[in-house]
Amino acid sequence: MELCDLVDKARVLVLQDGLLYAGCVVPITPPDVYGVVMDGERGSRPHIYCREELLEQSWKEVKPGTTRFLAEGTRVCAFWSQQYRALYPGECACVRVRMHVCAPTPPPPLPASSASHSSPNSHN
Repeated sequence: MELCDLVDKARVLVLQDGLLYAGCVVPITPPDVYGVVMDGERGSRPHIYCREELLEQSWKEVKPGTTRFLAEGTRVCAFWSQQYRALYPGECACVRVRMHVCAPTPPPPLPASSASHSSPNSHN
């Protein structure tokens, strides 16, 4: 983060207790004091930070439009579960998946004699 990024309603990720939380910047007395309203918290009360603290403990929130921008080694954070508000840090890894397609085995053909007996038009 840079000072020019600390504008009203800028989306940020803030580090708290080793996890990241998403929220919006609220200038309180710029350029020295800012707040961050964390997503999903009751009351929408901002957490207060001095400029240096917020610049050191936050990152701009960037949401790639597609996974093609996520090369191996790209640092990311993601939700572990929809029940938790915290984002967990990690990095993209290349996963090679081997897929095996199993086609069903066709049934054996019926013998010629049994095929004629099971015909719906037979009058036996």
